Amino acid sequence: MAKKDKVLTNTDKFVEQFSKVKQGDKVAIFTHSMPDPDAIASALGVQWLLRKKWGLESHIFHDGVVSHQQNRTMVNVLEISLTSSSEFDPKDVTFVKTIIVDATSKNAPIKEANIVIDHHRVKDETADLAIVESVGAASTLVVELIQGLKLEFEDDIDERIATALVFGIRNDTEDLISETVTDRDYKASLSLTEHVDRAKLASIIKYPYPLFFFEAEKTIGKEGNHIVENSFFVGTLGILTDTQRDALAMISDKMVRMQGIETAVIFAIVDDRIHVSVRSQNKSIDVNSFCQRIFGKDHSGGKLGSGGASVPLGIMGYDGLDNELKEEWWNMQKKVLFKKILNETAN
Repeated sequence: MAKKDKVLTNTDKFVEQFSKVKQGDKVAIFTHSMPDPDAIASALGVQWLLRKKWGLESHIFHDGVVSHQQNRTMVNVLEISLTSSSEFDPKDVTFVKTIIVDATSKNAPIKEANIVIDHHRVKDETADLAIVESVGAASTLVVELIQGLKLEFEDDIDERIATALVFGIRNDTEDLISETVTDRDYKASLSLTEHVDRAKLASIIKYPYPLFFFEAEKTIGKEGNHIVENSFFVGTLGILTDTQRDALAMISDKMVRMQGIETAVIFAIVDDRIHVSVRSQNKSIDVNSFCQRIFGKDHSGGKLGSGGASVPLGIMGYDGLDNELKEEWWNMQKKVLFKKILNETAN
């Protein structure tokens, strides 16, 4: 009777990728632009397992800015080192492998990678190994790799990694209650419970709100800056600086919890773009399609319950306008945006 070929697990395939590594080799790990807690935790977990298993040095690269106050708190509390992707030199031969986490080559700073680890159900045909599976968080897939390699969390440094991974899972699954959560997410999170630094986890969850958040609350509460129709809340924060942009997500998260509100759409002008944050508890609304119908497929998108847009203003921007004309310009922009959004909510 012919012997059956062994069915390789994700861990087996991952190990194969590093069968020929040697001392001095390095790995480049990439996340998507402006990485969220799941992306940061996934990258950190991969970095840790590479060092623990093979003694490999690695660097975590990202595009954009880690600006959200909670994400910055996570990076600071857990002492996570992140590097701008602009500093990655593809000609550096000491980087023997490239890995993308919580993204694919379609939305990462590099267009080809040896390994892709993602949970967004978008296949990646370019990677040598693509671990893309339907779980609630990419961090879950990293935890499963760690378990498959039989690596143990043993000291304070390891506690940092466990804490990051648990928060990554909880954050991307809305504290393990989202519709995307799976038994694998529960098991991965539970397996790390005894290794978590609870004080550090608590400080990340209870991150301090920046002062501009409270100013944003005042702005959106003013007459003319918000409209409520049926179960929709549509509001604007006016013109923000780049460092204040995260107020959009923070306000939309809060507004969607208002009694009688199922969907919140918050917009503002940041530099030369219209930025939008959308949150919805209405299961009949496809947030991705909703955003793309209003703001275009090239500038917007979303997933279950959460989405956004970043639309360039082009020649219709406000650069060079005096204060009086800038106010007229903004009032017109605001009217147009309210109209376009509310037209879509009526459909």
